[in-house]
Amino acid sequence: MRNTLLLGFCAMIATGAMADRNNTDILPEFYSYKIAPDGKYILSRTGGMTERFDTETGQVYEIGDFDPGNGNCISADGRVMVGIGETAVLFIDGKQISLDDYQKSRGLSNFGFNGVSSEGKRIVGYVTNPEQTETMSVPFYVDLNDDGTLGEVNYLPYPRKDWMGMAPMYVYAINVSSDGKVIAGQMKDNTGFTVVPVIFRQEGDEWSYMLPTEELINPNKLALPVYPGEFSEVAPDAKDYMTARQRADYQAAMDAWEASGFQQDLFPAETDFMSEEKAQAYEKDVNDYYEAATAYNTRYSAYFADLEKIISQSVFFMQNCQAMDADGTTLAISGEIEDVSSADPDAEYPEIEVKYPLYTYDIPSGKLTEIGGTSDGLWTIPDQILSDGTIITNTPLPNPLASVQIPPLAYVVAPGTTELTPLVDYMEKFNPEGAEWLRKEFRKDVLVAIDYDTMEEKYMDLIMTGHPVVSDDWSVISGGVLAYTYSFEYSYESYVICGAPYSGISSAAPDSELTSRTYYDLSGVEIRNPGEGIYLERLIYSDGRVETVKRIGK
Repeated sequence: MRNTLLLGFCAMIATGAMADRNNTDILPEFYSYKIAPDGKYILSRTGGMTERFDTETGQVYEIGDFDPGNGNCISADGRVMVGIGETAVLFIDGKQISLDDYQKSRGLSNFGFNGVSSEGKRIVGYVTNPEQTETMSVPFYVDLNDDGTLGEVNYLPYPRKDWMGMAPMYVYAINVSSDGKVIAGQMKDNTGFTVVPVIFRQEGDEWSYMLPTEELINPNKLALPVYPGEFSEVAPDAKDYMTARQRADYQAAMDAWEASGFQQDLFPAETDFMSEEKAQAYEKDVNDYYEAATAYNTRYSAYFADLEKIISQSVFFMQNCQAMDADGTTLAISGEIEDVSSADPDAEYPEIEVKYPLYTYDIPSGKLTEIGGTSDGLWTIPDQILSDGTIITNTPLPNPLASVQIPPLAYVVAPGTTELTPLVDYMEKFNPEGAEWLRKEFRKDVLVAIDYDTMEEKYMDLIMTGHPVVSDDWSVISGGVLAYTYSFEYSYESYVICGAPYSGISSAAPDSELTSRTYYDLSGVEIRNPGEGIYLERLIYSDGRVETVKRIGK
């Protein structure tokens, strides 16, 4: 077990003194991937091992060979953690809970956990479809009992048809709200090429689902092409047209041809070993088969050409690239769309630029907002949405085949805005010391490209902000970076900055006025006069800022 003590680092983060000073350090061979909302634990996934860093003690522990869940996989206090290994993974108070008997007794296979509610009560994920239909994996949730055991598996309703009218390949549950009544996931279509988000909501004992980005798919309402089905014709086998003796003679001729060194004039024709009647029947069946195959290929090509027309006008989404806030009111998702206007109409094989906008979806109101992308055209992955609506996002790991190898860089979308702000610039207003330290320690001259004709290397001066994770009050900020892009000492490393929490900093302009106030129950249904119980108050200001606050009525 790896157990590293970082002396003097982030000690006693829970005390008030931490807000008055900054503590910073670098964790070698650690790649920050997930964080508990209270900032106590940070998870790393590198080299086939998940590790946990305790910000109070400064220790790093190896905890297992598994992947943390793709959603909000740690409860607010860090007590419950879920993930995906050979089967679903569950930790309670740092101890892994065996799920072997649970899985076997319920006949579950391909069983994984992605998210857990902030209170640690409801867990969501995917499992092999028990109906054994074309949809291979389906979404579910399970509740964690007070004694640490799991309740029964609850399968969520899901789309039975994808945007092409066919059974989807799979549907997953990824993120879950604090009360467990809103779950966000994704559906991969029948071809396995496109992904669309799905939102599941509970009202009473009933669950329903919706497709929040449906309006972005086939916006011009082109007619969906009819799938030509699978090609079921079987090619004729010449041996079926021969007697046993003819088959033996044909095989002997083939052996002689091979022994001759494959001389062309000795190559045996199959029809020479059939009767005239059988040879004619064989040739007719071969021609019929090739005509059927050609006709099918023509239909199949036309089908995909028509699909491509729709795809080129539609926005689809990146796999596992979504985040939802704890209240279940906002979903952030990474989009992808082909910019057909960028193609040269005269080119035989025109190059089409692909754009990667980031979107937010307001679950109570159904409003979809485009945030945009980075200035260099890279797509961004939303990792978190904090309780005040701030979105934490980053560019992806570099593609080894890409011409430019810019490492992941962190961005922030402030509440009520539609712009990506570099993490360091955003930190300036509430943690200037931490921002300055990050600029100093992680400004690197990075090799981003090599001209393979001249072997000339291109470097870029970058602040390596990496894959960021942030506690809900900004008292802990961490980022995993690719150290191998600038250092031969480590493959990965992470920075951790503690102190100077963001609480109390408003993103609203000083003269911003409240323009709208609406109320919703916890299932997202608008209510006019909230009475007793818990409800959501949604405030919209004149500068565009949106706040959602959980209230308790009396």
